[in-house]
Amino acid sequence: MHFYVPAEVAADLRRRARRMGMPLSRYLAQVAGGARRRGWPAGYFTRVVGGWKGTPPRRPAQGEFEKREAL
Repeated sequence: MHFYVPAEVAADLRRRARRMGMPLSRYLAQVAGGARRRGWPAGYFTRVVGGWKGTPPRRPAQGEFEKREAL
Protein backbone atom coordinates (compact mmCIF):
# COMPACT_ATOMS: atom_id res chain seq x y z
CA MET A 1 0.00 0.00 0.00
CA HIS A 2 1.35 3.40 -0.93
CA PHE A 3 0.03 6.82 -0.06
CA TYR A 4 1.41 10.32 0.23
CA VAL A 5 1.12 12.78 3.08
CA PRO A 6 2.59 16.27 3.47
CA ALA A 7 6.20 16.35 4.67
CA GLU A 8 5.28 17.70 8.12
CA VAL A 9 2.76 14.86 8.65
CA ALA A 10 5.35 12.27 7.57
CA ALA A 11 7.91 13.75 9.98
CA ASP A 12 5.39 13.63 12.84
CA LEU A 13 4.52 9.99 12.07
CA ARG A 14 8.23 9.05 12.02
CA ARG A 15 8.75 10.75 15.40
CA ARG A 16 5.79 8.93 16.92
CA ALA A 17 7.00 5.56 15.57
CA ARG A 18 10.50 6.23 16.94
CA ARG A 19 9.05 7.10 20.37
CA MET A 20 7.13 3.81 20.35
CA GLY A 21 10.32 1.97 19.37
CA MET A 22 8.89 0.46 16.20
CA PRO A 23 9.39 0.72 12.46
CA LEU A 24 7.19 3.27 10.72
CA SER A 25 5.32 0.58 8.76
CA ARG A 26 4.39 -1.30 11.95
CA TYR A 27 3.33 1.93 13.65
CA LEU A 28 1.09 2.84 10.69
CA ALA A 29 -0.42 -0.66 10.69
CA GLN A 30 -1.18 -0.32 14.39
CA VAL A 31 -2.79 3.10 13.90
CA ALA A 32 -4.89 1.88 10.97
CA GLY A 33 -5.93 -1.26 12.84
CA GLY A 34 -7.00 0.74 15.86
CA ALA A 35 -9.12 3.07 13.73
CA ARG A 36 -10.76 0.07 12.06
CA ARG A 37 -11.64 -1.56 15.39
CA ARG A 38 -13.16 1.58 16.90
CA GLY A 39 -15.96 1.79 14.33
CA TRP A 40 -17.92 4.92 13.54
CA PRO A 41 -17.42 7.92 15.83
CA ALA A 42 -20.31 8.73 18.16
CA GLY A 43 -22.94 10.81 16.38
CA TYR A 44 -21.27 10.39 12.98
CA PHE A 45 -24.44 9.71 11.03
CA THR A 46 -26.27 12.69 12.49
CA ARG A 47 -23.41 15.08 11.66
CA VAL A 48 -22.58 14.02 8.10
CA VAL A 49 -23.47 16.23 5.17
CA GLY A 50 -27.08 15.57 4.32
CA GLY A 51 -27.83 14.26 7.81
CA TRP A 52 -31.56 14.36 8.49
CA LYS A 53 -32.91 17.40 10.29
CA GLY A 54 -36.51 17.61 11.42
CA THR A 55 -39.33 15.16 11.77
CA PRO A 56 -38.47 11.65 10.56
CA PRO A 57 -40.11 10.77 7.24
CA ARG A 58 -43.12 8.45 7.27
CA ARG A 59 -43.69 5.79 4.64
CA PRO A 60 -47.27 5.79 3.35
CA ALA A 61 -49.26 2.57 3.00
CA GLN A 62 -48.08 0.62 -0.03
CA GLY A 63 -51.45 -0.72 -1.19
CA GLU A 64 -51.97 -3.93 -3.12
CA PHE A 65 -49.75 -5.46 -5.82
CA GLU A 66 -51.02 -4.90 -9.32
CA LYS A 67 -52.28 -7.91 -11.27
CA ARG A 68 -50.23 -8.66 -14.40
CA GLU A 69 -50.74 -11.01 -17.29
CA ALA A 70 -48.61 -14.15 -17.33
CA LEU A 71 -45.88 -14.33 -19.97
